[in-house]
Amino acid sequence: MRKIDVIMFVVFMGASNAFCQQSSLTRSDSSLGSESAARRLSEEAESDPRSYYGYATIGVIEPLGLGVGYQIDNNWAVGIKLGQYWLSGGTYIPNGGGGVGLRVSERIKLWVANNVNYEITSLLAHSKLTGVAVDVNLGRESIEKGVNFIWSLGITGTSAEGSSLLILPNLKIGLVVNF
Repeated sequence: MRKIDVIMFVVFMGASNAFCQQSSLTRSDSSLGSESAARRLSEEAESDPRSYYGYATIGVIEPLGLGVGYQIDNNWAVGIKLGQYWLSGGTYIPNGGGGVGLRVSERIKLWVANNVNYEITSLLAHSKLTGVAVDVNLGRESIEKGVNFIWSLGITGTSAEGSSLLILPNLKIGLVVNF
């Protein structure tokens, strides 16, 4: 399992430009420096930024994630999410780790990633709080209006009644609809 995570990380690092959505203003700029990344972020934000968004992701530790949110300004977004998580002891299917949470996204200026997501999810069973999942990840997500591919790589920790603490790397891919 660990080898697969490393291989997927290397593939995404090497192919980040193939997976990111860039406006036509920035496609001619192939430089990967931080000044170029800052220019791309500001041009993207000025072109036609989203007000609201919805997303769906699949991942390694979070097999399913759905959410909606609001873009506060060019650097911050906040949203609510539904997530299904693996808990320790699960083998083939997520074993009771579903819940509702909060997602806060911050735009950053790295050539491989343009945002950091901070997520906390309350794991519920029969309308009762049974645990928590915390996820911090770096990723790539466009804030231009339209449908865009997103990815993120980070660390996720889950803990719930009847299972021990589980901390593992998490890789997510999905689609975001910006409007």
